[in-house]
Amino acid sequence: MSRKVDSMKDINDSKETWRLVVRIMDVWSIVNNKGIEHLEMIVMDSLGDQIQVLIRHDHLLKWKEVIKENMTCIINNGSVYNNDFQWKVCDHSKKIVFLGGTTMKAIELQNIPPKGYFFKDFGEILQGKCKTDRLKDIVGAVSEINHIQSNTPGKKVVVSVVLKDLKGNCINCNLWEIYGSKFLAYYNDPKNNEAIVILLTHAMEKPTQSAKSLSNWSGGSQYSPVERFVHNAKCMSLSQFYKIKHETLCVTVATTLKFAVSKYGWFYYGCTRCSSKASNPEKDYECSCGQKVEQPIPR
Repeated sequence: MSRKVDSMKDINDSKETWRLVVRIMDVWSIVNNKGIEHLEMIVMDSLGDQIQVLIRHDHLLKWKEVIKENMTCIINNGSVYNNDFQWKVCDHSKKIVFLGGTTMKAIELQNIPPKGYFFKDFGEILQGKCKTDRLKDIVGAVSEINHIQSNTPGKKVVVSVVLKDLKGNCINCNLWEIYGSKFLAYYNDPKNNEAIVILLTHAMEKPTQSAKSLSNWSGGSQYSPVERFVHNAKCMSLSQFYKIKHETLCVTVATTLKFAVSKYGWFYYGCTRCSSKASNPEKDYECSCGQKVEQPIPR
């Protein structure tokens, strides 16, 4: 039986064995100043919750040609960390990082909405109600052009415009490089003589002294078997266990805090006594070793 599907809102750093059914809303490539490339993407579940995903350089070749924008898929396993991206695309406090043991299977799903936009209200941006480290989707009509910087040696194309929403709120918007060039090509075309509306995704907010601006961008003596095993035994903590330099017999008692997914990316549910696999991980059963298993455990 397949593993239980997890909700996006429940993702935390307590484990790596997550199972998510999602739509890839957006995917993009980033190359740092050393020429090292990695992928980032936004995925969304059927409830509309989103999370940011990182695919590091060492896993790039495996996934770059597989991942497609707007595809629906099942993602198994991944490390979870605090969302420490300088610019965040969604409100989830965590991010997922693909591991060697991460798997993904494309599947046709109709219950996850197609790619959409999450427009921010200009009034909320102007009043400082939006988090400045969140990239935003915006839409507005061009009411005026403030400044045009041409592509000259040492300078990049920048077009500064004022956008107005349906409520009359105005906000400055800077279009850099290719976005500025596309705008100028459309603006200077004599066939385009109607109002210009700009829709930007993942726009970066930059507070200024005079206004807001946007840019594209986890009792008895009866002992149980366990008690008999550890009775009068020499117990050691894990920190002491690490320091042993010779062969010895000792006992350490621990609990599983987190499953670390290996590059092989698998585990199974099995008997609480032996290593036999459970035929149905969601039901109790009697193992061939004679153990009555009320709840199979991951192995």
